[in-house]
Amino acid sequence: MKNRSLFPLILFILSCSFSFGQVETPQDTQKQITIDLPVVSQEDSLKAAKAREEELKAVNDSITDAFQFPKFKVEGDSIIPVDKPNPEIENMINFAKRFLGTPYHWGGTTPSGFDCSGFIYYIMGNFGIPMVRTSFSMSEMGRIVKLSEARPGDLMFFKGRNVNSTTVGHVGIVSEVNENGIFIIHASSSRGVVIENFKTSRYLIPRFLKVKRLDYGEK
Repeated sequence: MKNRSLFPLILFILSCSFSFGQVETPQDTQKQITIDLPVVSQEDSLKAAKAREEELKAVNDSITDAFQFPKFKVEGDSIIPVDKPNPEIENMINFAKRFLGTPYHWGGTTPSGFDCSGFIYYIMGNFGIPMVRTSFSMSEMGRIVKLSEARPGDLMFFKGRNVNSTTVGHVGIVSEVNENGIFIIHASSSRGVVIENFKTSRYLIPRFLKVKRLDYGEK
């Protein structure tokens, strides 16, 4: 009789222990997790997109302005450049191209070897155009023109090897301007006389200083 009276009590204790020992399942825990995300209105999204578009347009316009090429006009049935080619300049550029591949020689002014200013000095001299000898002195000649207005025959001046300098240390002559870039022919200290596209040159762009136009007797 004594054991029977204890049996209900034992069942009650076991049921209480089971109840207190229950553990929340992962599913129950997940139901309690909430994440607060910032709410972006459609209006704010449109404003941000427009601001980005205007920023990209400003960058594109600045690049385009730096590399504007000669405009064209209609005369009768023909479309011709606003700046007509100067035959003397064309002859001078063709003459300069004969020396492509000539090695660089510091102080050189002859086809056996040129430095940058010596090359310009030699080319100009063959067309009766008096020139000073150094790139710095050459940069004092002629008149400044905008980069966007550069054309064959113009001289382009650059810093030398030290990109942090503000002094002219290199010169080349514009040989061609088209939709692909501004091409100059110059005596490179590492490659000799070459034609190089200024627009794509990682060396020349950060060293660019100015463009000068000499008096070739143009009207």
